[in-house]
Amino acid sequence: MAFPLPRGVVAVDEIPLEEAERCPLVIIPTSLYLSTDSATEILNGALGNDGRLLKDFGRLRKDEQLAMLLAHERSKGGYSFYAPYIDMLPSKPPCAWLMDEEELDAKFQHLRESRKLDCGTFRDLVTSTRSAMAKQSDTLAVRFGRELSITSADIVWAMGQVLSRCFGNIQEGVGMAPYIDLMNHDALATKPSGYMDDDGKEFVFVPSVFNGVPRALTPGDEIFISYATLKAPSEMLMSFGFVP
Repeated sequence: MAFPLPRGVVAVDEIPLEEAERCPLVIIPTSLYLSTDSATEILNGALGNDGRLLKDFGRLRKDEQLAMLLAHERSKGGYSFYAPYIDMLPSKPPCAWLMDEEELDAKFQHLRESRKLDCGTFRDLVTSTRSAMAKQSDTLAVRFGRELSITSADIVWAMGQVLSRCFGNIQEGVGMAPYIDLMNHDALATKPSGYMDDDGKEFVFVPSVFNGVPRALTPGDEIFISYATLKAPSEMLMSFGFVP
């Protein structure tokens, strides 16, 4: 059994090697995902089938569509189907553009000392990204806020969650995988995999594999996954708040 904690997901029971080889640690049905497909389906009704609003929504980037869904579902509180997942999300996403100056100073100092990175351009990127996100969130709130019961601040929060947690790409579609996306990154861990059962239902699972071999776990051991294709250090910092 594995349970999410603020630092990630850890095992609460011993998982011997034989069990780790035989059974996945976590299995999540894809029907629980928040995705751009579900955004279109759910928000069509919320937008009142207004042709102009729906057309404008369809023109948004895929990550923006998902953020609008997340913000809207959050506005429902406990009435949202996704409330248990949303309640587990951090109040402040880890993106560098959401950090205050003290946090940024500490982050840049750590990167200079541990990674020997020149952070001179990072601060300018943080400033420009923060400004762009605020401007776009204001624009989206003006266009869709009343119908979706969301504010610019709600959209900023949701964009931070999406950019730090989503999988996929903004051309074809993105999604958020409850529980799995609470796991921290390690390059030696494996990526989540998928399968379809005999009834045609799709699932994603996380095996206990580290450095290519099955891994036994003891209580307190953290469970890692390898994130999708890693980006440049500046992009990693903007989205995830760290540079691996």
